[in-house]
Amino acid sequence: MLRRLEEFSKSSEYKSPLFATWGAKSRIMGFLARRCSKEFLSFYIGQHPEVLDDVAEPGLMLSAVSEVDVAVRLQEWGLLPEPQRLKFLETVTGYALRGEDLYALQDHEIKSVFKKDEFREFRKQVRVKLVPRLDDVRREWQVNHSSDESADDYMQPLKDSFKALTEEFAGDDEVKKIVERETNRLDCWIAENSEEEAGDKPGRTLGDVETPEEFDDGRSVFDDVDA
Repeated sequence: MLRRLEEFSKSSEYKSPLFATWGAKSRIMGFLARRCSKEFLSFYIGQHPEVLDDVAEPGLMLSAVSEVDVAVRLQEWGLLPEPQRLKFLETVTGYALRGEDLYALQDHEIKSVFKKDEFREFRKQVRVKLVPRLDDVRREWQVNHSSDESADDYMQPLKDSFKALTEEFAGDDEVKKIVERETNRLDCWIAENSEEEAGDKPGRTLGDVETPEEFDDGRSVFDDVDA
């Protein structure tokens, strides 16, 4: 099984090498997180210790990053070494305190990687360091908006973060007031930029649609094997 996974990681299901590498890695991570036994996961990590560093620093959009699922599974089974566990907490905490991604604040599985006192401190830091500067965070998001992405889609993660704050600090009137204020400002900005997008959007003609990345729809190493 290890050999088949290693061969799969070198294969290409996409025309683009970049997509091929990303796609293979994502599917292997998904397999490790959800479809293999503790014994195989331990064995795989022993053969590929670099996976531990990968899961310790997951990318943004934590709700969709497969490394998060692997980190959670490793922690659940006592296979996540302390240095990597602490690096994972540092990474997801940093995303939250910078206002980039607050999924760690609301996701039960990510919370399970924290110790109780660590999560209490994390929550305190969010309340003290992030909430008072939500205006700056919103402005930073607005400045970084690219004209080739819809304003609504681009701002959805930030709106999700605002919702997470409201739910986590449900009994805090000051948090509620700040979040409502910034949400209203954000909605106004989205409305203004959506109007501009509608005005700037060129008319489409036949043949404008690009051909999407193609992939092989043949059988995969994951189709019939559970370790």
